[in-house]
Amino acid sequence: MRNFFKTAMLGCIAAAGIVVAADTATKEPQLPAGANAKVLNEFKEIRSVLAKASDNALTAKGFDNFVARLTTADRKRIGDFSDRQFAELDGRVEQIQKNWKMKYGSDFSMSAAMLDGFVKITEGEIANPDIFQKNWPLAASSAANMSTVAPNTAETIKYLDKGRNVAVVYIPASHDLQSLTVSMIEEPGIYDWRIDVPDDLTGQQIYDRLKTTLTDFGDNVAAWPSDARDAYRAVTHRVLLASYGLPALPMDQARPASGMPMQQSGQQGQQQRP
Repeated sequence: MRNFFKTAMLGCIAAAGIVVAADTATKEPQLPAGANAKVLNEFKEIRSVLAKASDNALTAKGFDNFVARLTTADRKRIGDFSDRQFAELDGRVEQIQKNWKMKYGSDFSMSAAMLDGFVKITEGEIANPDIFQKNWPLAASSAANMSTVAPNTAETIKYLDKGRNVAVVYIPASHDLQSLTVSMIEEPGIYDWRIDVPDDLTGQQIYDRLKTTLTDFGDNVAAWPSDARDAYRAVTHRVLLASYGLPALPMDQARPASGMPMQQSGQQGQQQRP
């Protein structure tokens, strides 16, 4: 896996210095070079893994289950870090759960259906492993200072083989957060989808970012969306940014760009229909 590649820049009005949110829900994510489009009909299953990651992150003592939504290579690299006790994070989560029930009248319980019509998914398969592994995972964010490149490790490369099912999920700029591209792979052996993050990302970095973003979210209950469905999407947006070690940046701090996050010579894949 690679760290945060330079991506296409968000549209802006340069003369006025105003960033235009070019990321919209109508945009379709693209596969990187080395992958071809393929109809897998796995949209529900992919959304389910993202929803479970969010639900795990918002569950006390759930950090290890949150990390379990990452690939095997990522989990091996993180090691037993995720098995530690995280009392501070658990405290943040418990407070959010309490305020959530007070505001929305029910316990926090994220489901795949909450992401239907919000995220965009492109399905495909690896066609040329040698090219693909040099372009995977895709740039996660267009935020400034997120373009450092890290090569894939041998542990990752060994399962980026020809015919492996992959997917790219695009979360549009929303909830005053930058857009996010999530790279996912159907893992061999378990036949389930997992989030693929850069091979130089540590468990400590993921934990620190998750704690920071949930602290910020929990400290600003008045700013939570009035609609519970939108609130589920907002917190999931934050959680998935954290899974890549990314800050929850407002759009005016994101790098100006135009178009979709994409790799050079990328191919348009099978798109998800709303």
